[in-house]
Amino acid sequence: MKPHLITGFFILFSFTTFSQRIKKSDLEIEKVISYKTDSSSIKTYFTDKTVHPQDDTEYYWMRLRKIQYSTGNYSGKLLDGVYEVFYHNGQLQEKGEFRKGTKTGHWLTWNKKGEITTSVHYRKGKLNGRFYKTIRDTIITGKYSNGLLNGKIITLVNKQPIDTLFYKKGKLYLPKVKSKKPNREKLKPIALKEVNPDSTEVKPDTAGFFKHFFSKRNSDQANQEKEKEEKKSHWWQNTFNKKAKESPSQKKEKSSFFSRLFKRTKKDK
Repeated sequence: MKPHLITGFFILFSFTTFSQRIKKSDLEIEKVISYKTDSSSIKTYFTDKTVHPQDDTEYYWMRLRKIQYSTGNYSGKLLDGVYEVFYHNGQLQEKGEFRKGTKTGHWLTWNKKGEITTSVHYRKGKLNGRFYKTIRDTIITGKYSNGLLNGKIITLVNKQPIDTLFYKKGKLYLPKVKSKKPNREKLKPIALKEVNPDSTEVKPDTAGFFKHFFSKRNSDQANQEKEKEEKKSHWWQNTFNKKAKESPSQKKEKSSFFSRLFKRTKKDK
């Protein structure tokens, strides 16, 4: 009797354990999403947990075995776990992670050649941290803060910087250019040395310089006054010389003119 009871108990225990394992594996299979699109195949996971949605947050969720997304709310099973997208040739196209419907951590995308085209970071569903994007030969790099561009955004073409923009909390602005002040050494006062009369040091003759300057100025003034007086004396000499050079006939003519003039006045009287 006892051996049969022990055998029956062992069979019942084994069947219960096996059924629990099947249920657990079935549950794991149900939480995996895997399907194909026209250009790629997607594989990710979802959770039964719910969250209180935020108005400014983007949520990714599953409905009818397809991934949906919306801002501020959701209506399905939230994605939760690793997210992978593959090209049809098996090459990895995109990889990241979801946490209760929101993107988190480091996300990467690749082209068909396996080259990284985008590198971004998320925090609670919002872009946050350094980012890197490429479009052919053009590279754009910068930083996000709480979903908004913040700081210096640099554009490069063929790895050469061609443009730099500045953002502050998502708004473009022009930074103030600080003017560089010239380096001016502080002027130190010159200490005056005591003059030693017994020293043989040669000193500049400043007194001689001023004496020569003022004497030259005085001599120039004296020369100018002398020239003026000479001009005056020459003028008087020229007038007297002209009178002295007059001929006797000219003098007679002048005297006869005056004598005739006075005679006529006497007759008129």
